[in-house]
Formats: sequence, structure tokens, C-alpha cells
Amino acid sequence: MSLILSVVCLVMNIFLSGIERKKTKTLFTPFFCFSILYSIIMIYVAVLDLFKTDYQYKMSFYVPLVSIIFFILFFAVGYALFFSFGRKIIIKRKIRSRFYINKLVIVLIIALLLLLVLMYFLTFKKLLISTGEFKTFFSTGIQGHIVNVVTVLFLYIFASKRYLLMRIAAVFWTIVLALASAKYMMIVYALSLVMIFYYSRKRFSLLRLIVILLVIASLFIITYILRSVFDNEAIDFRFIFGHLNYYITGSYYAFSKVLTTTIAPTENVGVGIVIAPIINIFKALSGNGDYVSSISQFIDVEINSTYNTTNVFTAFGAVLLETNMAVTIIFVVVLAIFSYLFLYYLKKRPSTNTVILYSLFTAFLFCTFFNCFYGTLNFVELFVIVIVLELLNRLCKNVVIGKKKARRRVIKGDERSLNYA
Repeated sequence: MSLILSVVCLVMNIFLSGIERKKTKTLFTPFFCFSILYSIIMIYVAVLDLFKTDYQYKMSFYVPLVSIIFFILFFAVGYALFFSFGRKIIIKRKIRSRFYINKLVIVLIIALLLLLVLMYFLTFKKLLISTGEFKTFFSTGIQGHIVNVVTVLFLYIFASKRYLLMRIAAVFWTIVLALASAKYMMIVYALSLVMIFYYSRKRFSLLRLIVILLVIASLFIITYILRSVFDNEAIDFRFIFGHLNYYITGSYYAFSKVLTTTIAPTENVGVGIVIAPIINIFKALSGNGDYVSSISQFIDVEINSTYNTTNVFTAFGAVLLETNMAVTIIFVVVLAIFSYLFLYYLKKRPSTNTVILYSLFTAFLFCTFFNCFYGTLNFVELFVIVIVLELLNRLCKNVVIGKKKARRRVIKGDERSLNYA
């Protein structure tokens, strides 16, 4: 039953994505990003369950059933808001807009990377450390915020379509993120690069998309090989693929447990799973140090012979675990509204900045299969950095245009003086 419903879910999502694509003339619509990868992995989980014995835990048919309901709700909200009455939102490809702070961005990247290296050597006083220490160092404190800034700066350089060496460095930053930050940050960044590349080309075939996704998967595997090298361990490909399988399937089994059993919500999380940074800002301003978290508890669930616990539940499962069904429905509705507002903004103000904003947001939509990351500080911080850079870009634009106008006035004044003479 789970496999049948999962296939139905994928077919439905492909059909609804096709409707959106006709209205937008773009592949990466909010619904496509929100539903397709989720549905494909769900089918993969259902197929794996066919080879399990009756005594092993399997994904409940409630998972695809409830997912279908949420996907229909998401699509219905978007269609009602933006596609009703035959209205189209044609998204332009090969968007061109001048970015006035390219050289400043390059200087910032180099300066911040040198700062990170300096902080690293001042802390450890040696070249090689374990990958656990490496990740802890670069994902916490001021270093974590610097990594986020560099991540956004690399997105801008990649979107500029200039400075080939820096664009290559932007691709290899994916590996650094996989080693130095949470796994989902590497996925979000890599998918953002894919979508920026998509919007910089007039033609983008399905084959090219498949090749790029295979490259991303390869980078993911390379990071495990590098971990083994840095930790002086033998490279075990069985472990690598087993761990990768655990990452992409564990959330569905956890979601299944949320739907079929009674699990107490994580202490001090609640709606923080979606809006923890906002709540914590108000708590900090009011002097209340009882901050909420966006990290769910680990639960016991048989994923495979090696891994039996997880704390990721898919986006639906995470919100449902920490709150209730009513809040989960509101979450899907609000997420749909914001998703299609970003799409509309991309249509109304096509520019490098809006492409990066839209690419980041839809990259998080892709991660629906894994967990809910909208309550993380990283999610908020990335968008704040993009907005700050856009304000800086507009300021530089006004300065450049002002200088050009002043120069024209001087030239016209000289011409008038010559004519008068």
C-alpha cells in the first residue's frame, strides 16, 4: 500500500508541477521544489521496505497519504493566489542585472577566508585535526556566522558569470560546507548553485540537470572519503553508502512513527521548530533567557542494521511532532504563501539579487524530505546577509550613477562654454 500511494503521490506531483510550468515557463516552481524530490525518495523508501522481513520496521501508508493531502493544500494555496483566472507569471530566463560590488565581494571572500584560517591556527596550532573538531570549530561561534557570510558571497560571485577562478572556488566551497557545517547547509548551497546556473542559461536540458545532481552526490561522497583521510581511517564504501542511505531514508521512518505512535514533543521546542529565531529575539529583548530550540529529540526507529535512532522527521513530521495537526496545516499554508510571493517577486523584479533570494528559498523547499529548517538561525541569517548585500549594491549603484550624471553635467558645461566663446 505504501508503494502504491507513493507512486500516486509522485504522479500527482508531476502533473501539478506541469500545470505550474505552463503558467511560469520555468522548471523550478515552488511546488516542484517542494514535492518532487520528497516523492522520489518516498518511493525509494517504499521499495526498500519490500525487501524487509515482517519483523522489521516499515514506513506506514499514512506517510504518503498525509503527504498527498499536504501537497494538494500547498498547490491549492499557490494556484488560488497567483494562477487563478488564467493569469500567468512568466519567469524570464538569462536574467541580466549589473552587480556593482563584485570586486568588493571578492576582497571580502579572501579577507574572511584568511581570518578563518588565522582563527583556526590560533586555536589548534597545527595543520590537521579530526573532522569532528573541524566541524565543531567552524559551525559554532563567530566562525559559523563568517561561514554563512562567505557562503552568500560565493553565491553572488557564481551569479555574476565573471571571475572564472572564483566561480570554480564557489563550487568547491560545497565540500568545505559539508565538512564544516550541517549537512543540510551543503545541500541548500549546492541546490542554490544549480538554480542560479539554471537562471543564467536560456537552455537547460533535463540531462544537464541529472549530470549536475550526480556531481552533487559525488561531492557528498568525496566529503566522506576526506573525513576518512583526515581521521586516518580506512575508506569503507559500505559505510559511506550506508550512512548516505540513513540520511535520506531515516526521516520517513521517523515521520511514520509520529503518525502511528504517541511521541511526546521535545522539551522547549514547540513552534520554535518554525520560528525559533523570532521568539528568541523577543525573549532576549525582554531579558528572558529561557530560549526555545529548533532541534528535535532523537527517537528510536529501526532504519537499517546500523542506525536505529534519528532526530529528523521530514518538514511535515517535525512540525507535527512538536505542535499538532492544526499548526502543521497553518505551516503548509503560510509556507505556500511565502513561496509564491518569492516567485512573484522574481517575476516583478528580475535581478541577480532576486534570483539568489528565490534560489535559496526554493533550495530549503527541496529539503522538505529531510527536516524543517525554517526555525534555524542559519535560515534567517542567510536571507539577512542577502538583503544587506543588496542594500550595499544599491548604494554603490547610486554613487556610480551619480558620478556619471555629474560627469555629463561637466561635459555639457564645457561644451556650452566653448560655444559661447
